[in-house]
Order: sequence, then structure tokens, then C-alpha cells
Amino acid sequence: MKFLKALQPKIIKEQMNQIYKDIIIDSELLSLEEALGRIISSDVYSSVNIPDFNKSTVDGYALKSKDTNGASDNMPAFIDNIGEVLMGKEAVEVIEENQCVYVPTGGMVPLGADAVVMIEYIDKLDEITIAVNSTLHSGENIIYIGEDIRINDLVVTKGKELTPYDIGALSAIGVSKVSVYKKPQVVIFSTGDEIRKPEDTINIGEVRDINSYVIEGLVKKYGGEVLHKSIFNDDIDKLKNGVEKWIEKCDLLVISGGSSAGIKDVTVEVLDNFGEPGVFVHGVAVKPGKPTILSYARKTAMFGLPGHPGSSSIIFNIFGKELFNIILHKSEKIESFIEAELMYSLVGSPGKETYVMGKLVSEGEKYRFYPLIKKSSAISQISQSNGYVKIDGNTEGIEKGRKVKVFID
Repeated sequence: MKFLKALQPKIIKEQMNQIYKDIIIDSELLSLEEALGRIISSDVYSSVNIPDFNKSTVDGYALKSKDTNGASDNMPAFIDNIGEVLMGKEAVEVIEENQCVYVPTGGMVPLGADAVVMIEYIDKLDEITIAVNSTLHSGENIIYIGEDIRINDLVVTKGKELTPYDIGALSAIGVSKVSVYKKPQVVIFSTGDEIRKPEDTINIGEVRDINSYVIEGLVKKYGGEVLHKSIFNDDIDKLKNGVEKWIEKCDLLVISGGSSAGIKDVTVEVLDNFGEPGVFVHGVAVKPGKPTILSYARKTAMFGLPGHPGSSSIIFNIFGKELFNIILHKSEKIESFIEAELMYSLVGSPGKETYVMGKLVSEGEKYRFYPLIKKSSAISQISQSNGYVKIDGNTEGIEKGRKVKVFID
């Protein structure tokens, strides 16, 4: 049995990266339309050059840049137009000295040309001759073969969450299907003699389940999928049986409630019952959320979260997100935040990271953060908040009016 001992989040994350790295998430092949937002499971290299022809970036006339030396409004260069390149068609003309060909934006630049003059910088004198009013340099308004992407260039890195722009790049190199990690499967148990389903009529002293729905939303946000949810009374044998039934069917099993040191708080005993290494964290130096449990057995991660909604959501924001980063091999671990003016002073907790939820409000050109100073059991704190601030454990607090990072992810 492991006993409650608060560890710093940094140390816990280091342990998580060592212990949970062996959780294997299989891959699946999806079409580009299905792959948006998923985590790619292998590097993708280009098998083609982009572009695969010299392409004009403007509407204009392809020509030899040396034929425009010294050209200006007062002294234009006179050049003969010998044809036109149609969009999507191969350029057949070969440009000689003092010749040009009209090329649309994205059209192929003919051989012999090394620049394209924008149509705004020419005057058509007759059906053949144009006057160029600008001096061009070699390569102007042309994107050359492979200048964007070359054969064997790395286009998308393993572990990246696919954006619309990644999808576009993959399409450009001829990829129509991509290998992505399957969504990690998660099972959530809410525990407590007082917990009831949302649709139930409740008696005095009973409460409806909140945490499993909040955690389910966060699981989906971080790339997972909830396989099953259940409510258990404070019965250690039934809870053990529930874990035994689901532990080998999921990648993460979450138990909400029953994680502290009370007489009915049985989660730590349950989660330390399914093999080595078992519970490796029981207590985190975070406020709120100290009685947090992390365990690992049978290739499944297991979390014991505090029962209070605010605490459990903050803890899952910290450690649930980290778990998905690990098992999905995420290459980008960017924390999204907005700097804002703190509207109330906040007090820290020596030795603990303190998290305070609140409302981030845009007022004119500024952002302001209004902390919601409520107990971690307050339900309204979750629904009214759209961000949180973190007070480091070596900080006494943050004064009103200071700029703070408001984390919004």
C-alpha cells in the first residue's frame, strides 16, 4: 500500500514519461477527410516535387529578365508577345531574346524565360508588342520546380495533430490516406454512495454525477474516446471487480472520488491491486487536487481523481493531457494562453502549484481575468470558467493588476 505523499507535478510528469511510455496505441488508415485533428503515426515524405513545373505567381508575361535592364515608365523595354499559356496546360513556346508569352497566375513558365512581369507593369501597344515599364531580376514572380517541396522532403512529422493546412499539403503530394493513431480508449468510474445518474430523482444528501461527464469531454478534447462509464458505491469489492472487468479493454481507467485518506476512500487500495508497478503516485503538490492517484498495471494507465468537480477537472487538465501527449507521441506540446490583467489578488500555497479558475474577458484592446474564488466543490466554477492561472509553489501570490498567463486549453 502506498501512502499519501505530495509530489511536485514536474517530478510526476517525469515518472509518467518513464512508466507510461510502454502503452501501445495501434494505428489506422484514414482518408484525408477523416484525418483532420487526429495524430499522425508516422513521418510522411514527399514522392514528388511541388511544383513539378516552373510556375508563375502572377498574371503577366514570361520573358528574359535581361531584356528589361534599365526599363522604366520613361524608358520602357519593347518586347514581342508570341503566344499564351493556358491554365493547366503545358507551355510549348520557347522564349528567345526580346520575346514574351502571356502566363496566368499558376500557369507554366515556358523554357527560356527567367522572370514574369506583372500585367500592371506593361502597356499593350498593338497585337504583338508590349511595353515593359519595370526592370526585372532573374527569378522574379516565378516559383521553381521543387522550390516549395522537394522529393524526399519531410512534409508531416509523426506525432503531429493534423491541421487543415497539413491536410492540404498531404493532398498536394498525392497522399489520399494517412496512418493515424487510434483514439485511446478510456473507462470512467464515478464513486460514492451519494452519486446518482443525471436522469435520476435524488433524495436529500444525494448528488448527480458531474465528474464523469466533465472528464469525458476532456478525454475527447485531448484525442481519446470513452468506451464505458459506470457509477459505483463505496464498495471495495465491487470496485475491484469493475476494474478487473475493464482494465485490459482500455488504455486509461479513471476513478473519480475515493482518492483521499478517509475511511471510505478505497481507490488507492483498488488501483494497487492489479500488478506491478501499481500505484506510483498518491498525492500531488497541487491545490486543489492533492489526493490524486496514478497507477499502472497490465499495460493500462489508471488515475484516481479527487471527487470535487473543480479539483478533478484541474488534475485531468494537468496529468490527463500529459498522458495523451505520451501515448500518442505528440510532437507539439503547446500550451495555449492569453496574457491578461488580473482583476483580484490571489494567494498561493507554499510548496504547491495553485490553480485558480476564472473568466477571461475581452474589454476593448485588453484582456482581463476575473478569478472565481470558490471552493473546489463548486459546480458553477466549472461552467462559468473559460481559463485558469497557475501560481508557482515558490510564490506567495499574485497582486491585482499584474499581467498573468491565462491558460485556455
